[in-house]
Amino acid sequence: MEGKFSRAWRLVKMSAAVLQADKKLLVYPVISTFAMLILSAVFIIPLFGMGAINGSFSIYKPATLPFFILFYLLLYTVIIFSNSALVGAVIIQLNDRKPTIADGYRVAWNHIGAIIGYAFIASTVGIILNILQEKLGILGKIVTFIADLAWNVITFLIVPVLVVEGTGPIEAVKRSAHLLKKTWGEQIIGNIGIGYFFGFITMGMLFVFIPLVMYAQSIHMITLTILISVVGGFSFLLMIIISSTLDTVYRVILYRYATEGTTEHGFDEQLLKSSFKQK
Repeated sequence: MEGKFSRAWRLVKMSAAVLQADKKLLVYPVISTFAMLILSAVFIIPLFGMGAINGSFSIYKPATLPFFILFYLLLYTVIIFSNSALVGAVIIQLNDRKPTIADGYRVAWNHIGAIIGYAFIASTVGIILNILQEKLGILGKIVTFIADLAWNVITFLIVPVLVVEGTGPIEAVKRSAHLLKKTWGEQIIGNIGIGYFFGFITMGMLFVFIPLVMYAQSIHMITLTILISVVGGFSFLLMIIISSTLDTVYRVILYRYATEGTTEHGFDEQLLKSSFKQK
């Protein structure tokens, strides 16, 4: 019988095949990143008037808590909506159709109520963890780290559940936790594997770009220093985008495995072949 490591590796390869077959999937995290940057900029400016500079800023003060509740809610809504659009596009592709960028967003919009509902839940959890971390010091950091890790594991498949099954946010959390019983090994192995893979690439890039920047500075070539820094920055951003996209695709593939048993019925080879069809 196929072990969890080999099965997780097969699922990761299927995810990479899906992404290679349709690189337009990278557009979703790009748009999401720009939206989050704009949203963050809008909310960062008021922080200067809330004591963020002189050290008096605190998330759990009555004056700042509503501010952060709104910020977290909007931020999580943007993230979950974008991930839902990506999941929708991947599902369309796995059904042997060619999705457009608009198709993914159309799928996400059809579940906007559940997305906002889950964004409210996720943002509430995030705020509570931040408050605990701020109030309890070192103990708070340990508690919030464990709680955040547990929450991420439990909700690993929640976006595919929301999009495919059309459930409400609370039911989706329960469903994701239930699917964890079937996929915990593949979930942890695949997620860590993707993280380590891109982590090694990032380390390699650091070993290349840092010496180049130092050399350009040593010979006092400002233009070359700026050029290398810009290229390096875009390269790191591209790695983050690819990693994020592949991670979401993997969640869809893992969800299909958990609900349909794709690798046990021979559908993985079919999906791999269909992913590389000529466009």
